[in-house]
Amino acid sequence: MWETGNNNVRPVEDVNKKFSEIEGDLDDQVAKATLAEFMFHNPRFSLDLLAGIKLFPMQELIIKGWASNDYNLSVYGRGVSKTWMSSLFALWWAMFNPNCRIVVISFAFRASRRILEQCDKFIRDKDAGLLKSCFPDPMRQKTDEWILTLPNGSTIRCLPLGDGTKIRGVRADVLIVDEFAFLPENIIGEILRPFLASNNKIKEQLSLREKEDELIKKGIMTEDQRTILDDRKKVIFLSSACYQFEHMYRRYNDWVDLITKPNKIEEIKSVGVSYFVSRLGYEAAPLGLLNIKDIEAAQKEMSEQMFNKEYRYRDWE
Repeated sequence: MWETGNNNVRPVEDVNKKFSEIEGDLDDQVAKATLAEFMFHNPRFSLDLLAGIKLFPMQELIIKGWASNDYNLSVYGRGVSKTWMSSLFALWWAMFNPNCRIVVISFAFRASRRILEQCDKFIRDKDAGLLKSCFPDPMRQKTDEWILTLPNGSTIRCLPLGDGTKIRGVRADVLIVDEFAFLPENIIGEILRPFLASNNKIKEQLSLREKEDELIKKGIMTEDQRTILDDRKKVIFLSSACYQFEHMYRRYNDWVDLITKPNKIEEIKSVGVSYFVSRLGYEAAPLGLLNIKDIEAAQKEMSEQMFNKEYRYRDWE
């Protein structure tokens, strides 16, 4: 079930319709810009072209959901491809958003490294020649930081969280938090929220403002016609399920209430950000994504309570 509810939905242009109406020849620069815009709005096509990766429709919907919203909480069962999808999202978003700082963290460094390891695996694949050309430099691996750098100025880096002291001062435009349920609740407000505080477009904004000041002086444009640069930050919380007494369950319900409860509409509108909450058990996965025999074996070896938590989420109801 998909529900928009009270969410702050931004206008979405039908870019594919716009592209279908293009007639005649395009010069080289316009053709490149048009292709880039088309690929940004069509991740399923882009990732197939660049890396030979075939997305299930469900996976494309989730990636587009992360792209379209500011605060994202994705609670998925084992094997529903959290790491796989978040790695693809990081690569795709970094390629089409220049100078974007993507930071991946988790309760343990080895957990956040999994996403960068998967990114590197995609890049090194024999069918990913075009993707490799977008990431010409090898991933830098330090003791406490792994980082991928793109020629367009974007970076994807993973960091150890620890007690939070080592990552103070780090800033991000996109923050991906894996195994969110395992993070101490105080870390979220005290450490993670400041990650998203700085503006990454100050130089661009100042340069644009100077140009528009001149146009206003000449009477070519007015104050209300100034360009507003979108510098929205994005956070993606990823996790398997948790128990109802834990902080992630409270956040999950708070966000669902913001989206669905009529009495929350003023609150969500005043905040001005958009939310995307998704939850998938193994039974919702498309045919071919999971090895059902492995899941059946796990069901025999695990308690019913643990199996429901890891795969079905029945204890959330």
